[in-house]
Amino acid sequence: MRTEVIGGDDVVRIANDIIVATEDALAIIVIGGERSVVCDEAIVFADDALIGMATIAQKGESGSGEPTIVGVYVRPADRKRGYGTLLLEAAVRRCRERGFERVRIDTLTKGGKKIVRKLSPELLAHIDLHDQSDFLPSF
Repeated sequence: MRTEVIGGDDVVRIANDIIVATEDALAIIVIGGERSVVCDEAIVFADDALIGMATIAQKGESGSGEPTIVGVYVRPADRKRGYGTLLLEAAVRRCRERGFERVRIDTLTKGGKKIVRKLSPELLAHIDLHDQSDFLPSF
């Protein structure tokens, strides 16, 4: 498995490719539309095809100004293998490398909340968690 950091237009292009290729409602929610446009970087896991991605917005969503991990997505065939947790860990570490003292995460699904809970105390200390999972259906 390869890990890459991508930036700029590649974030939007790959997010859109995932949505079109998978027709997965979860992809639309966590990396689609405006959510991908505000992102300036993403961590991507790939083998022969894309496994998943975690997107980072230096200036947050909707102009919040808070560095934010906007979405973590894993293709359906590779879910429940720990990739979501690994992507989130890599994204938090990348945010720390970029100098962000705290990073906002809005959990939109119960699965998202579950992977945040798996992070080490070292990484959790840098997360500003906002649970939104009660407003959306489970995936």
